[in-house]
Amino acid sequence: MSAFNVVVVPEAEICPRCGSEITREVQFKYGDRRAYRYAIGDALRWGGNDLGVPARLVRVQGYPEVCPVCGFDPGTVYDVVIRDNVIASVALGTSTLCAAEDFVVVER
Repeated sequence: MSAFNVVVVPEAEICPRCGSEITREVQFKYGDRRAYRYAIGDALRWGGNDLGVPARLVRVQGYPEVCPVCGFDPGTVYDVVIRDNVIASVALGTSTLCAAEDFVVVER
């Protein structure tokens, strides 16, 4: 079983190392973790290798995959926002979470 899922960042990014326009994929740990590939607007799956519980508003820390062209690891984090069990947004993070897990339930 996989320990994470992936969400695709909707806007293309430019790799700071090779200059290629890439589609960034971000790993996150919430919901049924079976390497599901999600996009903004997709509902999370549950009922397997679950981490967390469905909630009204959750902020999950995500980790970017390396550049698919040159392998550059940006060493940053992303914020994945889940509203009513649907992925609402994914964006470059502003800080790291101070929690035992990589998510915070903001509103039940």
